Amino acid sequence: MTEKLKNLMDEVTGMVDQDFATPDLDAIVRSGDRAVRRRRVLAGAAGVAALAVIATGTLLAGGVGDDKADVADDVFPTDVPLWAVGSTLHTPDHTYDLGVGVTTLVRTSEGIAFVGKDDAVYTFDGSRVDRIGSAVDTESSPLVGDPEGDWVGWISNDGDQRDFVARDVVSGTEVRDAVELDPEAEKPLDAGLFLAIDGTTAYHLDARGTTRTDLSTGESAVVGEADHPTLIISAADGLVVTWIETRTGGDIGTDVVDADGRVVLGHEGGRTVGALSPDGTWAADIEAASVWEVGTGREVGLDAGNQGDAIGYEWLDDDSLMVLAEGSGDAIRLLQCEVPAGTCADVTELDVSGEPLALPSYGLFAAMLVGGAATSTSASEEASAVIPAPSSSTGAP
Repeated sequence: MTEKLKNLMDEVTGMVDQDFATPDLDAIVRSGDRAVRRRRVLAGAAGVAALAVIATGTLLAGGVGDDKADVADDVFPTDVPLWAVGSTLHTPDHTYDLGVGVTTLVRTSEGIAFVGKDDAVYTFDGSRVDRIGSAVDTESSPLVGDPEGDWVGWISNDGDQRDFVARDVVSGTEVRDAVELDPEAEKPLDAGLFLAIDGTTAYHLDARGTTRTDLSTGESAVVGEADHPTLIISAADGLVVTWIETRTGGDIGTDVVDADGRVVLGHEGGRTVGALSPDGTWAADIEAASVWEVGTGREVGLDAGNQGDAIGYEWLDDDSLMVLAEGSGDAIRLLQCEVPAGTCADVTELDVSGEPLALPSYGLFAAMLVGGAATSTSASEEASAVIPAPSSSTGAP
């Protein structure tokens, strides 16, 4: 785990003044050189938010807000590797100019949603960029969503009023809940944090503790207290991944918990997982290139190569996992791995010395920034030229 992520976990749980121990990281990474490599692989985690990769792209005339004719020939693929560099969105076969630099990126059933450098929230369906809202400018406020669903969530910035906003990107329906702030509390209880969305269930954190909201009915319930909040890392198929601490605030791993509150994959041995597969069968380890079978506790290693550290960060479907791995020099590699076979194939290699890169991910890792990036190689040598994305404003706040 990165130092910034550790610090954010300290802040979220109100344990900043205590000795917060990462899950056996010193034991796992005893070599100083390897520790440096791990920090490079996960460098620049902007609090607990989403992974992002951006390769240098071409900015075209006309930005977000200008009307343009549709130029995409095919339906935008929502189940292929994606990464963004600056204002350029990449897939293995196409490149799109979004007209604004990307800071946070999530998938939806219709395409993607993202937060721009202007703190506005946008959607993109392969041919059109639409502004749907504005997000508060804070490192601990990611954009979250369900890759197989229609809902995305963020904290809005409307003057002095902050709201947890959940929006159905298909119907335009919004559910808002005022953020309750405690100016005396540790971060992010003094600002709020949108944790995750699973289908039509949203989880967020503020001075009340952790709240679960049914977006179809608007009914809410507090599932954690403010002085000891339930920190939900990710959620899928009715399961949630929760961060587990000792009574003194030391980090001991994660639990995967079902809708009835039963732990179906525990933190034994310091096990720490993040991304859940859409069907809830697998959980990706966030300390190593491996996955865990939720129902059995079986670990399956991923053949991500032996160049350095690697972690899974996003599921493309029930058995395809995207992995972020150390490359040569200052580069990082993106791989697509198949589970349970454990086989992996390189998608691209990116030099992280250029512009910031944004990767779609889950819950608290949704806005993770990895320094800068410049495209080094690509899985497709014949990727299309940059496609300008037509855009229009919806007039939403």
